[in-house]
Amino acid sequence: MISEKMAERICRDWINAWNDRRMEDLLSLYSDDVELTSPLVVKDLKKPIGTIKGKDEVMRYYSKGFQLYPGLQYELLQSFAGVDSILIYYRGVDGNPTASFMPLDYDGLVKKVVVHYNHPRG
Repeated sequence: MISEKMAERICRDWINAWNDRRMEDLLSLYSDDVELTSPLVVKDLKKPIGTIKGKDEVMRYYSKGFQLYPGLQYELLQSFAGVDSILIYYRGVDGNPTASFMPLDYDGLVKKVVVHYNHPRG
């Protein structure tokens, strides 16, 4: 069972590493075989399936994100703890609400990331 304190720590570490552009700290939260699924993988990497695998691919994706969204700063809205996962609810690209579901492995590292966006209709 993931404690609320552990979930909040991981979420804050993730947000702070992203906002400070500390790639090494960000990747240290992930297992080597992490899998990431996001609508922005489709949009920014032109991968129709929306999924990338492994730390190297995630590093390339985040590096591209740092370039495409240079002023992006995430804001943690809430963290949630599950049995073996966490959920980060935050303001993401363009300040839109975003949620990332992250199951953890036995070492407490993120083994999967599934990102959901709530873009305003317009």
